[in-house]
Amino acid sequence: MAKEWVAVAYEEDFFVGQIEKKLANKVRVTFLEQKKDTFFSWPKRKDRADIKPAFIFCRNLEVLQEKDNYIVKHLTELRQKFEGFSSKYFSQNN
Repeated sequence: MAKEWVAVAYEEDFFVGQIEKKLANKVRVTFLEQKKDTFFSWPKRKDRADIKPAFIFCRNLEVLQEKDNYIVKHLTELRQKFEGFSSKYFSQNN
């Protein structure tokens, strides 16, 4: 589980990160920041949060590293998964 790439849903958007470690009822995730269309990188200041596993809507992402940039494979499909997750769990009508 540690070092696994995941996508975490927030109400407004999703973020890609890597699990650092498992906690009692959560996992600690360190997030990448999106630079341009498909490029991500580690932010200068570490962005990490303790996340309930229910908000991880996609696991075992394929992330490629090219120098200081990271590319998340199948980003379009990932965005579609997020839209489905978001409408199901964050909808105003629930």
